Formats: sequence, C-alpha cells, structure tokens
Amino acid sequence: MEQNTAKEAEGYLELLEGIKQRVEDEGTAVRILSEVAKDRRMEIIRQERHRNGGSSEVAATDAQKRYMKKLGIEVEEGLTKAGASELLDQQLEKKGPGAVPSSPSATARQGMTKRNPYVTTVEASKRNEEGRRSVSLMP
Repeated sequence: MEQNTAKEAEGYLELLEGIKQRVEDEGTAVRILSEVAKDRRMEIIRQERHRNGGSSEVAATDAQKRYMKKLGIEVEEGLTKAGASELLDQQLEKKGPGAVPSSPSATARQGMTKRNPYVTTVEASKRNEEGRRSVSLMP
C-alpha cells in the first residue's frame, strides 16, 4: 500500500513539473493538478460503482421521489436511483430548460450572493458600481 502511494505521489510530482513548464506559473499548475487528481478519483469511483452494480439496485431517494412528483412523473413501487434518474432526465429533456416549476423559496434564493444571502447579485453589482464596497461572488 505504501509503495503504491509513493508511486502515485511520484507520478503527481512529475505531472506537476510538466504542467509548470507549460503554464509557467506554479499556482496555476497546482490548480490544474488538483483538477486532474479530482478527475482521476471520479473515474475510480465510477469504475467501482460499475463493478458494484452502481445505483441500479439502490432505492430512489426521497428527494428524487419528491422531484418526480413535482414534475408529474408517476413514482412506482421499487423504483431505483438509476431508474428515477433516467425518468427525471427524460422528463426534463421533453419539457426543455426552464420548464421546472420552482418553489417560492427557490425563487427567493435565485441570484443571491454567497457572501451575503440577503443581497442579490443585482444589488451587489449596484453597490460595487456606486463604490460603497466591493462584493466578491467567489468563495
């Protein structure tokens, strides 16, 4: 196990050096390497899920069932996560973007900044333009 970890770390260090040569900025290279590492981990997770049958045998979540009802999809007994996901995708494709009814709370949350949930992005932009203060929307 330790030998595998050491090999993997060595591989990441070599990759980092290659990226640094191409982008000429260590900070950017580290961020790119981080994304590559995430992609690799996600691929491993996908492979494990595929080997273990994925979500094909796991019951649909309550959130999936609620969303299906909201979209007018009949929720059958014994529905799996994979089945619910497929039905949701099909329904959303049929209706197109913006066809999902939103709740009052979801509508109220639209456009709110991450730093201050009571200030919408429009208000934050106006404040920034007026020079009152700078509002960053990035965490």
